[in-house]
Amino acid sequence: MKNTDKQNKIAGASLKDGLAHQQHHRAWSRRSFLSTLGLTGGVSVMLGNMPVRAAALSPLGSALLESDSDRVLVLVQLGGGNDGLNTIIPLYDYDFYRSQRPRIGFDETNVIKLSDEIGIQQSMEDFMPLWNEDAMKVAHNVGYPNPNLSHFRATDIWSAASDDDELLKSGWLGRWLDLEYPDFANEPPEVPPAIQIGGYGSLIFNNGMFNLSVSVSNPEELAEIAQNGQLYDTASPPPTCYGEELRFLRTISNSTFTYAASIKEAYDSSTNDADYQNIANNLADQLQLVARLIKGNLGSRIYMVSISGFDTHANQNQTHPNIWRGISGAIRSFYDDLQADQMEDKVVTMTFSEFGRRIEENASQGTDHGTSAPILIFGNGLGASGFVGEAPQLQDQDMYGNLKFGTDFRSIYATLLEHWLCIDAGVVNQALGANYDRIQGLVLGCNLSTATEEGPQVVQRVTHKPLYNENGDILIQYQLPKSASISLDIYHIDGRKVTSMEQGRKSAGTHNMLFSPSRYHISAGQYLYHLSVDGQPHSQLIMVSR
Repeated sequence: MKNTDKQNKIAGASLKDGLAHQQHHRAWSRRSFLSTLGLTGGVSVMLGNMPVRAAALSPLGSALLESDSDRVLVLVQLGGGNDGLNTIIPLYDYDFYRSQRPRIGFDETNVIKLSDEIGIQQSMEDFMPLWNEDAMKVAHNVGYPNPNLSHFRATDIWSAASDDDELLKSGWLGRWLDLEYPDFANEPPEVPPAIQIGGYGSLIFNNGMFNLSVSVSNPEELAEIAQNGQLYDTASPPPTCYGEELRFLRTISNSTFTYAASIKEAYDSSTNDADYQNIANNLADQLQLVARLIKGNLGSRIYMVSISGFDTHANQNQTHPNIWRGISGAIRSFYDDLQADQMEDKVVTMTFSEFGRRIEENASQGTDHGTSAPILIFGNGLGASGFVGEAPQLQDQDMYGNLKFGTDFRSIYATLLEHWLCIDAGVVNQALGANYDRIQGLVLGCNLSTATEEGPQVVQRVTHKPLYNENGDILIQYQLPKSASISLDIYHIDGRKVTSMEQGRKSAGTHNMLFSPSRYHISAGQYLYHLSVDGQPHSQLIMVSR
């Protein structure tokens, strides 16, 4: 059943659901805690009293590390479902807005105008310097078809970039983990492609298979581990049936120590140069750490921070403005901090939440779970301040009295990855699972060219993907930008080699190699192919069904 058929019956979507609402939130909090215990193969350390986690490699992560760009994307997760209509005030239909929110709607005297039709609440005044300096955009009415009003499901949809009826166990960043076994064990990357700071769990960095992390309590302990080289031996696993699995786990652990050393070095080599002290939430602490790691030239391309408190079913005007006051102050201080080292041009920051709130206020002077909401984007990389997409039409509602979405959130993901982080379009489409429209003018575009004596030449990259047929065979398709020496091998997930598919020199263009599992009498399960192109590794998880 599509969730439009039960959108207004989600247990806990409304405060009046009583016990169901409380149970849903207890389960949601427990789920977040359990998820926090182990994100995708990475390191968990304490820096400045905040837990820091480094995500493991995926094809997208590999592309981030290989990219010529030094741009950074910071994601700010607003946990609980942010009320978009009290964040971005619809002055264009103000009378109707106030008729639906007679007690919690903002008086015009408490609204700061971004334009004659759009405003923000007074508590967000620290955003105004960014707006006036052409470093802030509002993406209106962001959502997806058939929205879900459960914290559980909606968070997973935003994290996995999935459709409403598609259940994925991986996130858009952690998708298709690039195990690169055994090369991953011998030459792990020194720079983690993505960093999460704080304790809030998220599917975004999950690869669908592993929930592994290595934890230490403080930077000093982390430094001791990195300096003393307390790494596990992967060359001689015990001669038992669990030996290969143990070697794989040791390999993951070894890589996290490498990440830990890089994080510690970046942290210690930089300082904060802005005042975060008077901000009334811990987002400032998290962004302080992000600023130090960026300014310390860690090299990670994606950071994620989070703040909760947006499930405002009651007394909203006592909490919502205070949260946004803290967020606006933290983000303003963050960019002041970056500016002190002339790094503000390299960083774009985006907020997102699992859903918005209903149009009308409830009886408890709050708002219940709703659908679409605005996304706020910051940074000099936007080129100019302004608006993206059409503002929501408050009087054109869906069958449940909620807003109809206008901009698909996955189009924003795709645009930022391709146009800001300069990732190949094919890799972006693979990570998101489809080719979503790019939003022109959202950010300054990429210049993927290098100057030569003959003039600019486009930088091209190797792309590859598996294609499955109904017989269980897997067509491995790869494209070479130039002639190269290649080898293509198939491995079991524990590192055992199944077969060598081909080896030799290949011309530029698209090549196909058919892998038929039935020929090798192997069991169903997880495998991977390893493609080496002029010595550079590329790999992809594949599933053998029979």
